[in-house]
Amino acid sequence: MIRLLLLIMSILWSQFVCSQSISGVVKDSETQAPIPYATVVLKKETGAFLKGGITDDDGNYFLEIEAGRYMLEIEFMGYQKFSLNVEVKGALKKDITLLAEVSSLDEVVVVGEKTTVTQLIDKKVINVGKDILAAGGSASQVLEQLSDISTDQNGNISLRGSQNVNVLVNGKPSPLSVNELLRQIPANEINKVEVITSPSAKYRANGLTGIINIITNKKVQKGVNFNADIGGNTLGGYNAGVSLGYGKEKVNYKVGGSYRKLLFEGDGLQERIGENPFEQKNHFDFNGDVFRFNTGLDWFPNKNNEFSLGVDFTDNSHDINTNFIEERGEEVTSQRTLNPHIHKTLNYGFNYRHFFNNQEHFFEIDAKLSDNKNDLRNTIVPEGIIADNQIINNVFISNVSGDYNVPINDELKLEAGYLWEFQRLDSKSDEENELGVLENVNQLINDQETHAAYVILTTKLYNVDIQGGLRAEDYKNTGDFVLQNTRIKNNFFNVFPSLHLSYTYNDYHTIAFGYNKRTSRPGLRQLNPLTTQGNQYAVFVGNPDLEPEFSDNMELSYQFKKGIIEVYPSVYFRLKKNFIQTIRFLNEEGVTVTTVDNIGKTEGYGGSLSMRLNPTKWLDNDLSFNYNREESRNDATVAEEFFNDYRENYNITFRNQIKLSKKLRANATWNYQGESKGFYSTSRQVNYVSAGVRYKMLDGRMNLNVTLDDVFNQRRYRNRSFGSGFYENSNYKPLSRIVSFSCTYNFRSGDIKKRNKKQKQYESGVMD
Repeated sequence: MIRLLLLIMSILWSQFVCSQSISGVVKDSETQAPIPYATVVLKKETGAFLKGGITDDDGNYFLEIEAGRYMLEIEFMGYQKFSLNVEVKGALKKDITLLAEVSSLDEVVVVGEKTTVTQLIDKKVINVGKDILAAGGSASQVLEQLSDISTDQNGNISLRGSQNVNVLVNGKPSPLSVNELLRQIPANEINKVEVITSPSAKYRANGLTGIINIITNKKVQKGVNFNADIGGNTLGGYNAGVSLGYGKEKVNYKVGGSYRKLLFEGDGLQERIGENPFEQKNHFDFNGDVFRFNTGLDWFPNKNNEFSLGVDFTDNSHDINTNFIEERGEEVTSQRTLNPHIHKTLNYGFNYRHFFNNQEHFFEIDAKLSDNKNDLRNTIVPEGIIADNQIINNVFISNVSGDYNVPINDELKLEAGYLWEFQRLDSKSDEENELGVLENVNQLINDQETHAAYVILTTKLYNVDIQGGLRAEDYKNTGDFVLQNTRIKNNFFNVFPSLHLSYTYNDYHTIAFGYNKRTSRPGLRQLNPLTTQGNQYAVFVGNPDLEPEFSDNMELSYQFKKGIIEVYPSVYFRLKKNFIQTIRFLNEEGVTVTTVDNIGKTEGYGGSLSMRLNPTKWLDNDLSFNYNREESRNDATVAEEFFNDYRENYNITFRNQIKLSKKLRANATWNYQGESKGFYSTSRQVNYVSAGVRYKMLDGRMNLNVTLDDVFNQRRYRNRSFGSGFYENSNYKPLSRIVSFSCTYNFRSGDIKKRNKKQKQYESGVMD
């Protein structure tokens, strides 16, 4: 009986102890905007660490602790450290405001001068700050500076050695291809980049390697907020942009526009060894114009309701021209291809959020309409096997989502949501006939519809944050080839679980584990059985029997932060099923045929190590290393089809930022992409150094930037691809040593009131 009483008393005492907690919202002292990802620590009055965490997307924090007296400390980049003695009795509510490190005139804009990294339970958030090497550039230049992401000569990006990654802007995809999308986003509009290698169930399951979410600046100010920038480079490119925001107590307005002239060029060499050999030299030049316009409205009728409306338009037009000289035996031919492309996108957005009894308990509706028109022309001079042609792609996307967040108690939080999306692609292909008139040779109408629902539970047990989720997706894809009277139809229903654990040992050490299931559904181009001929030497044929690819992913990461040093090592393992692989062979005419097929299983693994060292106030050093390997796990018959039975790559980035004076900063970065191997290809190493300086004027409101890309003119891309009975070498040298300059000016007066919209994720149709 005594033991039973002791047990009951122990349980009652543990319940009393667990009911003690401290929570609140961390905000900017001037703007009252929530500050996400701020570090929150509870210490004993002696200064010894007890418990820590970070604020969520809306600036909320929650720490469970025994009753007593403690020291509460909160830190975030760009703000003064906050300390307060607190006495915890029951559920203590304590909202905190942080002061900016620089606080002089009202007009001064405080923006992080350096890139910082925050490791959350299911993603890495990179606050890019005012990156010197990306100043005056585009989103492509921003991503090139991030060690987690690799880029190639075509502007394609890879995460963990794979291009199977979902790229979003403010949680939403674009109907444009990735390289087109990144070219049109100015670097100064980017606030942070989320690298999500272990997505939770709230994210769409498509994209095996993960998600890259680019977050643009969304702040609108009470008062006036004016931004202007201008820049140029030695290639002849230039840019200019302006934005104006005006805010009142309950209404905020924003309008902005920009123009970019994009110029690139380079020389290439391609040769085939083996069957039907040839050698082809080419010179490539790109001339583009990007016009952007956006406007938005936020309305706060009362403390429980928020509305937003937004419209943005982009006209991204460019000419891609290539001169070819080809040798086949003794025969020498020359040809020029002219490819004027027009991409116009108009987006409408609506968002509504209703708060219940607190900021953590809310319901949100988000809707988006996107109208995208693409005109892709191809003129060949003189005409060869391929006739002049034109492709018109019109894409319309509509989607609606709803999300509900509720804290069930002090320890448990529920998130649930639903997404409906419909996308229609109307694609027409015209070719020039013998009379020189374009006539329709193909029309495709493609409908994609998705219904998705997810539920996530988040809790904390001692110092372990636990998040478990489940997502269900019903996906339908129908393609009608009108002239051929051919239909492709695919329906997929799948369930995707996720689990994330994060253990905070003390103020310095955090360990995290993540598991999720992902998929890569075949796109319409991969399914299209009709032959697509890009030039007279290469064709692509889809596979209508292609099945979705699935992967099970596990990741283990560690974070150490103390004083002048930060260390972030991580390792991962990925098992793929129904692996989709590109296959190449020669047909009877000597034309390279490319197709795709499901080839069994692969196992992938790798790791990364990032280190930051700040030995002095004037020097920051960042070193990053990434390694990725994927191996075939098939029987001998299937394995023989590969040139290599594995693919492997690695890269190193070393970055230094030097504060030369209060107004002058410099940056130098070395990027090294090691030799890589694929199942059907190999690539030589890519190595280059970039440097830049920034000078601040007018109390920080104006910045002058000068950068030099590829200081030693070393950037070159050399690849070898293998097919049945042949291999092809390619060598491309872009004009990469470029001097760029830019000037930015910022003026603001008043307080920022920021909408707390969640970042949505939708699907897209990709237009090359």
